[in-house]
Amino acid sequence: MKRFLYTILLIASASILFTSCKSTSSKMNAFVLSYNASAKPNGIVYSTNAEALYDKKIIKIRIVTNYALEDTKNGIVDKFLPTLFVQLLAGEDLARELINEEGVNFEVTFFTIRLSEFSSITIDKKKLAELEKEAKGKINADDLLNNTGNSKIKNILSILNKNLPVKDKNTGLTILKIDINDKNELLYDISVPNSIAEKIKGKDASEVLKDDILRNGNSKQLFMNVRSLGITTLKYKYRDEKGNYLNEITLTQQDFNLP
Repeated sequence: MKRFLYTILLIASASILFTSCKSTSSKMNAFVLSYNASAKPNGIVYSTNAEALYDKKIIKIRIVTNYALEDTKNGIVDKFLPTLFVQLLAGEDLARELINEEGVNFEVTFFTIRLSEFSSITIDKKKLAELEKEAKGKINADDLLNNTGNSKIKNILSILNKNLPVKDKNTGLTILKIDINDKNELLYDISVPNSIAEKIKGKDASEVLKDDILRNGNSKQLFMNVRSLGITTLKYKYRDEKGNYLNEITLTQQDFNLP
């Protein structure tokens, strides 16, 4: 028994049962049964299921998230979540075997909480090869699950950071890097457009920034998910386009009114 990690920054896991199946259909069936039996909802995923189309050699994975449609249009959710899931799926041995040796394609589709489709991707041999080429070092489900604490988070973040920078279309803010320090604080390095850089400076600005983050329900969901990995603090460091320090926001469980 191995476990396959699927998450949005933000973590859900499904167990993949390895068997000595000889036929393509049997292997596809083993994947689907195990995925559906172990996939559970969390702060990011409302529901998910896999379905095998044996005659077409396709496994469809449907993921209904807890996000509203407006949440998926900021350039972050719609990029991070699908990319992370696909890269982790491609790092799983059974999925790789089905793709490379059995010619099976994985079709993964993401939906909002109200079932509006916001992202879809097909993983075939060509796409898998592209992912391998992009990866500077192999990070698979075993690495993520066998490590604990900082090591597990750092492996997840290494995947996310390969897809940075990413710009929030609504605010113009750009996430440059996400990291974790030895105090288990999750650190966001954020670039601010020059047009609003001056407005980010000072104590008054920090209070506005903090209040804006706390009003975003996704931030609380994020904190609740990463807290299970020992993270107790979120820190957002803002810089201008030249890298000059502007401000810093620190959030703890008290700020989110969590016990």
